[in-house]
Amino acid sequence: MTKGKKKIKFYEDIAIADTAFLVKGESIEELFKNAAKALISSMADISKIKTKKSFDFELKSEKLDTL
Repeated sequence: MTKGKKKIKFYEDIAIADTAFLVKGESIEELFKNAAKALISSMADISKIKTKKSFDFELKSEKLDTL
């Protein structure tokens, strides 16, 4: 992430039961990482979550909107 630029912004006053957020990234990979971080942090305090297992995966699509 680029220092000084906020990549995740939560919109708390848009919906009562749902979560709304805006994510940014300098690449599609960073955009997806920030989206995953925003989604998970809306459900739990991610600073308290410890990694037990991790894995890499790759998605491919001819169209960006189908990823």
